[in-house]
Amino acid sequence: MYISPVGSVGRFIFNKRDLFQDGRPRPAAIGPELYQERYETSVCGLLNVSEPRLQFLGQTIRSDKFALGLIKITVPVILSAGLLCEAAPTTFPEHGVILGWNADDKARRMNIQTQITSTIAAEDVLKFE
Repeated sequence: MYISPVGSVGRFIFNKRDLFQDGRPRPAAIGPELYQERYETSVCGLLNVSEPRLQFLGQTIRSDKFALGLIKITVPVILSAGLLCEAAPTTFPEHGVILGWNADDKARRMNIQTQITSTIAAEDVLKFE
């Protein structure tokens, strides 16, 4: 199991525009996508996952882009925002999703994204070489 209720998950970054100039993530960087009739944010569990493994995943999980880095998000922050974080290892063993996004209220989703990203410092963004 790569996701722990007291651990962290990572969100891969594929676009420079997902980061502020100071290196912190923009709220849109963790925004959910509609997948099979529910909103979810794809993440990677970080429990016992090495940096070389993260870099490999960042280079291979999307066929059209390589990840520039990874945003580390603590699961307790996700939970305190009223969302869930659970394993979804169908894509790769470490894969997980953030669930519980309100499908009908974009403003609420944006508020939650802002709430979560406000807790993330530039040091919590792992940049890949």
